[in-house]
Amino acid sequence: MAVYLRCKCVAVMKELLTGQNAPPVSVIIPVYNGRSTLPDCLDALEKQDYPGFYEIIVVDDGSTDGSGDYAASKGCQVYRQRNQGPGVARNTGVNYAKGEFLVFTDDDCIPDANFIMELVKPLLGGDIIGSLGQIYSRQKSLVARFIHYEFFERYKLLNKVQYIDWVATYAACYRKEVFQSAGGFNDTYSSEDCELSFRLAQQGYKMVFAPQARCQHKHFENYFKFIKYKYKRAYWSIWLYKSFPSRIVKDRLTPFTRKLSMMFLCLFFLGLISTIWWYEGIWLALIGVLLWLIMILPLAWKILRADFFLGLLSPVFYLTRTLAYVLGVTHGIIDYCRGVRSVKKSAAK
Repeated sequence: MAVYLRCKCVAVMKELLTGQNAPPVSVIIPVYNGRSTLPDCLDALEKQDYPGFYEIIVVDDGSTDGSGDYAASKGCQVYRQRNQGPGVARNTGVNYAKGEFLVFTDDDCIPDANFIMELVKPLLGGDIIGSLGQIYSRQKSLVARFIHYEFFERYKLLNKVQYIDWVATYAACYRKEVFQSAGGFNDTYSSEDCELSFRLAQQGYKMVFAPQARCQHKHFENYFKFIKYKYKRAYWSIWLYKSFPSRIVKDRLTPFTRKLSMMFLCLFFLGLISTIWWYEGIWLALIGVLLWLIMILPLAWKILRADFFLGLLSPVFYLTRTLAYVLGVTHGIIDYCRGVRSVKKSAAK
């Protein structure tokens, strides 16, 4: 299975890139105990069709499994630091980067041969400062297949707009001078890529979706790890949206249906709880369930047509995902009110 968007072009090159006119690029990969996935990533990066100079920088973020040693044996530039999270690791890599453009990806990604080329194209000869590629999966597990369709839903949304406000670091490109002048990734944030993107968009910079820049990604296959990750992302979002409140209503990567489904599930629980002293609260709960179903059934139907068995199970995935979001946001609000002011991402997913 490898469904991905083949979309409209985001930029037109005035001339063919050659070894003489292609700008230098630095590819930066943070790694923490990624020895099992890093080899495929580095092999794919070695086979890029980019005609100009590009370097591969691996920042070993305190690994204990020999990830850094393996990258060094492959001829990559390797810089080591104590474990501080991927945002700090990426900033470290930028400090040593020689390229005019910065390309970010992760150790569990396997870039297509034109990955660098397609990320760089939109930034040539214009005022675009950042681009986002897309990931896809060929995994067979139900969880991985559901995650694949989650991303596909987001990419369809991105392809409808001229400029985007969220560049995820699994497939990202920035102009180095703009990245550095903005101060790089904020290491007090767990969603450091979102925070930087929102900050740049707020300052008037333009970023675009580059759908032809694709890389294969290893999604979660364990259901409980998937739910735990969704819970954490929702928890961290409190600090992100506190800094960018306008993004609560709308950003260009998160489908609004996901936020509405959270509201309707909360309505269901409020109605259910209210039945303790107010019998008519059951109607409020039923309305919440009905509205939630209205939100998710079109999405479930789309999956059903492409992947029948997963489509049948997708309401269960949507329900548990929404519940994880609600619980994560609730926990985040409580902690923020208690005085917690920054949350850093754990080293492992």
